[in-house]
Amino acid sequence: MVCGALVLLAALLSLASAVSPSSEDTQGPSEAQPLGHEFEAALPPGKETDPFAIHHAAGIERIPNRSMVERLKGQLKIAPHSFEGIVQKRKVEGVFKVAHEKGWPPADAAGTGPFFLVKEAGRFFVLTERNLARVYGPIEKEEEVLPYIRVFSKLFFTRFGTLVMKKEGEREGDRIHYAAGSPEVTTVRKQPGGFDVRLVYYKILHQECFHAIHVFVHIDGTVKELGRKVLKVLGPGVRL
Repeated sequence: MVCGALVLLAALLSLASAVSPSSEDTQGPSEAQPLGHEFEAALPPGKETDPFAIHHAAGIERIPNRSMVERLKGQLKIAPHSFEGIVQKRKVEGVFKVAHEKGWPPADAAGTGPFFLVKEAGRFFVLTERNLARVYGPIEKEEEVLPYIRVFSKLFFTRFGTLVMKKEGEREGDRIHYAAGSPEVTTVRKQPGGFDVRLVYYKILHQECFHAIHVFVHIDGTVKELGRKVLKVLGPGVRL
């Protein structure tokens, strides 16, 4: 897993298509590193809509699609944001989304956002993996796990996948959320120190397939990735 470097925002939304077909679960959960109270990835004053400053604060120096990112300078807008299904457990001045108001560039263009920030004591910080845990953790109840990991996954793993909860597929009228025939479904198991979660996704971007991401969600909200695996390939997929 990309450590606190906020995949979210740089490689963020291109991890959508990055699934290794041979990555197996080879290690168990380890002790969580102490989370600490202080936010990381602070932005310089006045730079909260500067994509290069956001990448730099997150520790990302090799910025993908650099020419696209250049074109975003001066065009990003910041607005308050809330994530569906989870609530802030730490009192902060707000969580914010930084994005192009007209939705450009293409949604699968890595490094171009949208970006997410948290504000405390008048300062903005990039919403890294650990900062997400600082705002929305601890995760102590089993019913909190899936809403939290859904948000985490869309920020740091795959923006375009649909979480598979039923092998028979899911549809709404004529709209198919995911096809039938997944070899597995998403599972959550409580264990000492947190929750063992096997996330099963259906995706069509670049490759249509079911794939799994195995993680351990520590009680403090930090997440350790344990492995990835393509479960079933359905076809070549589509490109945006």
